[in-house]
Amino acid sequence: MLYLNKQTSAFTLIELIVVLGILSILMTLVLVALDPATRFAQARNAKRWTEVNAILEALVHYDADHSGYPSVIDSSADTSQIIGTNSKGCDTGCGDILTKAECVDLDYALGQRYLAKIPCDPLETGCPGFSGYYVNILPERVLVVGACDPELGITIKVMR
Repeated sequence: MLYLNKQTSAFTLIELIVVLGILSILMTLVLVALDPATRFAQARNAKRWTEVNAILEALVHYDADHSGYPSVIDSSADTSQIIGTNSKGCDTGCGDILTKAECVDLDYALGQRYLAKIPCDPLETGCPGFSGYYVNILPERVLVVGACDPELGITIKVMR
């Protein structure tokens, strides 16, 4: 009987898994090593964009249901109001945005129906008293919602 010794050269499944694991660990190390502070700041800014849009959408839905924005938001186009529960001290800490001394408490107006919880800036420690977000109603009922202190020199503001 004739036996042929046929050898094939191929990688085993275990070898492939080990190589993929090593490559994924190396890629993770490279990504973390490439300026993690900037990556974290970008992640916090992305969260700010999401939360600013959520506040805006909640106020727009409130407007559609009640034919107007919550009455606690002042109608002065010159000054914005920081969203929060503080009754004073809200005229500082919002970058270049001119804000009123008292915050605007939207928790009661928006409640569970429009927004489950008023969001807080990722770096803000004084929440819910000071959320780190502001709101303003410009002429022609243009609603502006923005973040007080975005990072990396960008402006986070939405209007409708």
